[in-house]
Amino acid sequence: MPLPINIEALLSARTVESDRIEFKAGWNPDAIYHSICAFANDFDNVGGSYILIGFNNLINLAYFCRLCIENIDNNQLIVLWVPGETSRPYEVPESVTSKEKRYFYYIRQYANSIK
Repeated sequence: MPLPINIEALLSARTVESDRIEFKAGWNPDAIYHSICAFANDFDNVGGSYILIGFNNLINLAYFCRLCIENIDNNQLIVLWVPGETSRPYEVPESVTSKEKRYFYYIRQYANSIK
């Protein structure tokens, strides 16, 4: 099901969180589940909210993959669609959680992501 709001409209608010938009740098299950629960409870009846995960701009040049939800055998599957872009090359820190970032280019070779 497509988003009921234009994704560019969500991204244009990326510097300010609100009672309907929350940005997460990465997958932190506790914080994300707390936000999902709070948004689902919709105490002020605002009509839904959005959590944008992976919003940290650690990939040089800025890149945003696409998220799709697919129904398979009565289960929902989250798919990150990562199309190639013409503005490449992209680089990312070797360790995204370390304080000091060392950036490297990665490519896909067979079933491996290599520097």
